Amino acid sequence: MKKRVLHILALLMVVAVAFSFAGCNRNGFDASLYVKGILDVTYKDDSTDYLKMVDDTADNAHEMYLSGLDTEAEYFASVYSIETLSDETRQAIVSMYQEIYQHSNYEVKSANVTDSGYTVEVLIRPIDIFIKTADSVEAYIDEFNERNMAGEFADMTDEEFEDEYAKGLLEICNDYIPNIGYMDEQSIVVKVTLDESSHLWTLSDQDFSNIDELIIDYNF
Repeated sequence: MKKRVLHILALLMVVAVAFSFAGCNRNGFDASLYVKGILDVTYKDDSTDYLKMVDDTADNAHEMYLSGLDTEAEYFASVYSIETLSDETRQAIVSMYQEIYQHSNYEVKSANVTDSGYTVEVLIRPIDIFIKTADSVEAYIDEFNERNMAGEFADMTDEEFEDEYAKGLLEICNDYIPNIGYMDEQSIVVKVTLDESSHLWTLSDQDFSNIDELIIDYNF
């Protein structure tokens, strides 16, 4: 599967909802901690810093994390052309991403004051799992297609067929998780601005998307 894949993430709607709780004026507002809190919730299910900055609950933060995992499961299915996800396969993919996300490698630097709010530099080392497994996955897909052409799966339902295909992909990825490494460090600068109408500090959808595209490298 040697093709460039854009990581299109629907987490943005989930995060936008969370941001709506984030009212605060400039005095005492820590933009760096705010950004770190959002990333910790999204990727590590850690709401410690997030709840220092946002008027929300740990349960809601956890639900946001779970919604992100479900979105990643859908994205994984689209990347590898899994046409339907059974509940069992969806949960298996979600469980895989729970482990992958724990390896997220980012450092949020100190915020700089600007006329419109703050800028915050985030250093990210993208996770390499889908780069490093690309050759094995390609070989597996070729083999699976040959088995399919030979009629090996003829008696399966569509769901059973998709589950069988997904199972092999997950085995390859899960086997690599203990060996996860990172690509070259990337730097991204995001803006935290005060919405004049709502008086809420926000990180834009686009800035969050730019960060998210670097957390896991899908460019294989």
